[in-house]
Amino acid sequence: FELRHALQGDDLLIINTKGSDNHFAIYNGLTELMRFTGTGRIGIGTTNPQAELHLSSVSTPEIRLTDTTNTVEANFYANDTVGTIGSKSNHPFVFATNNTEAMRIASDGQIRIGTTGITGFKLGIDARDDGIGSLALYSNVAGRPNLEIVNTNTTDYAQSVLWLQCD
Repeated sequence: FELRHALQGDDLLIINTKGSDNHFAIYNGLTELMRFTGTGRIGIGTTNPQAELHLSSVSTPEIRLTDTTNTVEANFYANDTVGTIGSKSNHPFVFATNNTEAMRIASDGQIRIGTTGITGFKLGIDARDDGIGSLALYSNVAGRPNLEIVNTNTTDYAQSVLWLQCD
């Protein structure tokens, strides 16, 4: 089955279910834009989707979700050197488990675990009410976990403010 519709000049919309893999595809002219495979996978920018939804592009493929009430934008994208997930708007990015907030990265870059109220720190962890310890450090280096808090606001950048070592 093939359905063709001329939009303007050489531009065509083609829905095609021909082929050995029983797919159908949407074309613009001779360029395939989207493919739906016979196994239920959707490919955008690829003729061979390897997942249920597969985006492929040489110029930063991206999935964007926008809530238009406050223009909150969440993005997932990849470029030549990194994969990124986060908020593209001036809003926090929240990780949730069991429909409950577990961690938040505020719009100013502060990380909050178990709290939304601790502010003024790059990392805030609050586990006072859940009966679970708030921070654990593990090390397999000579069996000695270390915690070092360093003051970099001095001329001696290696100056430790607090050093804890377990024997």
